Amino acid sequence: MRHLVHIGCPKAASQFLGQWFERHPQLLYKNHGLAGFQEGIFPFADKVARHRKQPYAYAVTSWEGFSSGSLGWLLGRSNDWQLDPEIFCDFLADFFPNARILIITRGFASRVISTYKQLVKMRAVDDFDTIMGELSGRDFIYFDYNKLIGMYEQAFGKENVIVLPYELLRDDNVRFLAILQEKLGLDPVEYNPGVVNDAASPSDLYWSLKLNKLLVRTKPVLGATLFDKLNAKHIHNGFYNRYRPLFRVLSAIFPNRKLLVPPLPESILEGCRGRADILKGREEYKNYGAEYLWE
Repeated sequence: MRHLVHIGCPKAASQFLGQWFERHPQLLYKNHGLAGFQEGIFPFADKVARHRKQPYAYAVTSWEGFSSGSLGWLLGRSNDWQLDPEIFCDFLADFFPNARILIITRGFASRVISTYKQLVKMRAVDDFDTIMGELSGRDFIYFDYNKLIGMYEQAFGKENVIVLPYELLRDDNVRFLAILQEKLGLDPVEYNPGVVNDAASPSDLYWSLKLNKLLVRTKPVLGATLFDKLNAKHIHNGFYNRYRPLFRVLSAIFPNRKLLVPPLPESILEGCRGRADILKGREEYKNYGAEYLWE
């Protein structure tokens, strides 16, 4: 059994893949776990017994923080422990030198817009330009596929790094999974859940921003400790779309309240241009040149 490490790029189908990892009988996976384990040593015997009856091909670890250093900046939390993605790559190579690596990329414009929507859903109270400045202020490390893919191919060998486009999953998830299963040498398993973690609608974004601003106003009244607890719960609810029922009611009462995403600043796209050239010429990317700014 080998270790499969999913280097999750935020907004690039990590939730879809997590559900697929859980359902494939040849994959040992636990959500938010390490190599299929989360609970500790005692459940180990159950996994051993299961493995003897039907062997696992891979133990799977999946985390978006491997690609971004951490998600603290996205969630509005402290960045005191922010680490460069290179540190994670070096540690994984030392700790799991025989692992296979899976990276799913997403085209730049689509990913920036999706990131903006996610921020609004969870905590953003700044205007669009401020949020875009926050993204570009990270020196575009968040979007540098050349660096991310290059360092994993160097550390683990190009033959052990699987890279596929989110756009293929978006357009044909059956073909996407067929290609992935073939590259991993897994038995084909049908899985078509439809849309997973669909994008927020303009009305949902409007009410999310209203709720964010209302929450921030309560901080002087609640105090820092209570506010932080409430804000953590709010981030969780936003991430998992727990406010959707409330937003449907509000949208029915106020149908014209919407938040539209403005056009992306040209500086964002120019900062991303050239940062996916490592993917040029790869078969799975031949139809997606525009998404990666090659056209």
